[in-house]
Amino acid sequence: MKKIIVLISLTILLIPQIGWAQIVSGQKYDINYCFEINNLDEYDSRVFILFDGRVQAQIIQGKTCLGYLNDLDMYGLEIYTVRQDNFKQNKFNDIFGQELPTETNLESAQQRATILQQREDYSIEIFNNPDFIRSSFSFIPLGFIPKNDPVQQITDVLSINSLIDDNLILKKIEVVYTYEDGQTETMEYQDQAERPEYSRQAILTWWVEEYWYAVSLVALIVIGAVIFIIKKFGQK
Repeated sequence: MKKIIVLISLTILLIPQIGWAQIVSGQKYDINYCFEINNLDEYDSRVFILFDGRVQAQIIQGKTCLGYLNDLDMYGLEIYTVRQDNFKQNKFNDIFGQELPTETNLESAQQRATILQQREDYSIEIFNNPDFIRSSFSFIPLGFIPKNDPVQQITDVLSINSLIDDNLILKKIEVVYTYEDGQTETMEYQDQAERPEYSRQAILTWWVEEYWYAVSLVALIVIGAVIFIIKKFGQK
């Protein structure tokens, strides 16, 4: 009887570990997030810049793909615009065009720190420059996407709703989901604060697909323990 109790206890302890594994390793990290502004050509006298947490920046031209972004990364995205005649593109390219070195030794670490500081200083300069207009637009985080999810790329299509004085207003129009088989699905935004959900979902939760053997083992142990107890003590 003691052995059965120990076996059931170990089984019960195993179940939460599977659930914890779902949280830790169940995220799909190879998903690609993109966005595009569909009416940039109407503002060809201006430059639009995407800042990512003050250490990364790029000029927005057509579709911009950023790879996988966690929630904190998404919250750190900011869009600015400035008139072309007030934008020093050579300086921008010098600061953000150079590749960040890997910290393999002291020298590379110092070079990396210097570049990051230059980018930080430039970002602060832009923030305090009235020629640059910052949009209050908020990107919607990707949230938790299970690793067996069929979607491979998410593209938000935005539109410049208005650009007056110091106010840049962007609006989400639609989102295009690209699946692993190459097919796409377009959904219109009904709520600016919520991304429409795509129709194709994984049939099973990812951890059932990946850990089916563990789930089956747990189920067999529980069933076997119950049958044993019934046979051993139910006949008395």
